[in-house]
Amino acid sequence: MSAEDADDVRMLCEMDERTCRAFLSAVEFTLEKWTGQEKIDQEQLFALKPVLQGMVLEFNLLRKSA
Repeated sequence: MSAEDADDVRMLCEMDERTCRAFLSAVEFTLEKWTGQEKIDQEQLFALKPVLQGMVLEFNLLRKSA
């Protein structure tokens, strides 16, 4: 891998329901208490929030269907 490829690196993460909910809570808390650090960080959190919300919804739906 060259230095130019560093931005293309992806990781896969598996989370159980508890971890997913904790991660969502941390993102929501950070956005709520945002003090104006670098904009890129806030943009990443805004992009991550609906993904985590969708994961929590999926856990809820799986629990109801069982």
